[in-house]
Amino acid sequence: MGRIVVGTSSWADPGFLEEWYPPGLPALDRLSWYAGHFDGVDVNSTFYAVPAVGQVRRWVDETPAGFTFDVKLHRLLSRHSAPADSLPPALLVGVRTTPRGRVRLDDQLEAALADAVLAAVAPLAPHDDHFTIMPPVDAVTNPRVAYLRAHGRNRAGYVRGRSVADRFAWRYDDAELEEIGARARA
Repeated sequence: MGRIVVGTSSWADPGFLEEWYPPGLPALDRLSWYAGHFDGVDVNSTFYAVPAVGQVRRWVDETPAGFTFDVKLHRLLSRHSAPADSLPPALLVGVRTTPRGRVRLDDQLEAALADAVLAAVAPLAPHDDHFTIMPPVDAVTNPRVAYLRAHGRNRAGYVRGRSVADRFAWRYDDAELEEIGARARA
């Protein structure tokens, strides 16, 4: 029987802050409290900026053995628009931008940014008791691993939503959960 990891898209979602965490819980204690209730988490912040290595080490220290981090690639690596200030300072030298201030990705920047992301999340890989769901390559490296992400089906929220909470506002009914369960079993 395989292991099913259950988690959410971020431990700092505005909905969590308003409705789920205990009142007055300090921001620094949120991840450890979250990890007491879930087996894993999507790390959304890495889509917007490369984290500091020290920050990633704190994530490892604040979570139990077996906790899973699904680290998103920086948005520029998935060909999304990104402002220059989303890059690490060391990568800003010589960066070309569009008239709207969006980074123009070239092969050299792509390689440097990928290296920076891998270096930043390295504390997740020397530790046998922490791991990421997705391998750091675009290839099937383990046919026993599958990743299923449920972000709701709020089509109007995706098109007109002004926040992440608007886009992902969805409460799955039993039939939808059965469908997702069937996909996971398959």
